[in-house]
Amino acid sequence: KYFFMGGEPVPEHVVKSLQSKWPHMTVTAGFGTTETSLCLTLPHEHTVTKAGSAGRPLFFSDIRIVDKSNNDVKPGEQGELLIGGPTVFSGYWKNQKATREAIDNRGYFHTGDIVRRDAEGFVFVVEREKEVVISGGENIYPAEVDGVISRHPCVAEVAVIGIPDAKWGERPIAVIVPKDGKVVTTDEIRQFCTGKLAKYKIPDRVELTDSLPHTGPGKIARWQLKAKYGGGIAK
Repeated sequence: KYFFMGGEPVPEHVVKSLQSKWPHMTVTAGFGTTETSLCLTLPHEHTVTKAGSAGRPLFFSDIRIVDKSNNDVKPGEQGELLIGGPTVFSGYWKNQKATREAIDNRGYFHTGDIVRRDAEGFVFVVEREKEVVISGGENIYPAEVDGVISRHPCVAEVAVIGIPDAKWGERPIAVIVPKDGKVVTTDEIRQFCTGKLAKYKIPDRVELTDSLPHTGPGKIARWQLKAKYGGGIAK
């Protein structure tokens, strides 16, 4: 039996918990987009040692990780993931403008995903570029904060979003679905995060909800949460 993970970054403790609970199940991960198909996979033998990674490029995928100037970054540094190769789509139907914005003149598709690659070539997805919270000039990656808060024993599901702030530009808040019969407070979550996250990454407040909105593939629809809690515009 196989357990395949994808869609969003999976916290390291969740990966290790799955492998521990079902030691005879093959747990793997991967990464792909509608525009490129699957392009990264994590071999089963590295599920625990590289927990949290989306894997290495498949043989037909050519990837680059670049900075804002489209220069390749060094191993360990963060940048946008670009994908090249025969599986990259030819373009968006009747939308040349979107196609030109997505595919550069070398044929690489710009995913909009912030990633890093370690010295052994394993790629770790950090966050969607448009989901990054910029607070006082510092980048806060919701997936990182989600991963910490999800370890709280009373939290069933969590999504961190950025909301406008007059002083800092944006500040993070955590929208939480508590486990049945449990209640969590802002002070409790902030205290839980202390020592696990830099102070500026700790959410300013907690909003409780019965459920989080999801897209068809199961990703959290954070833009809907921004519209509800932060005055953002829903897609």
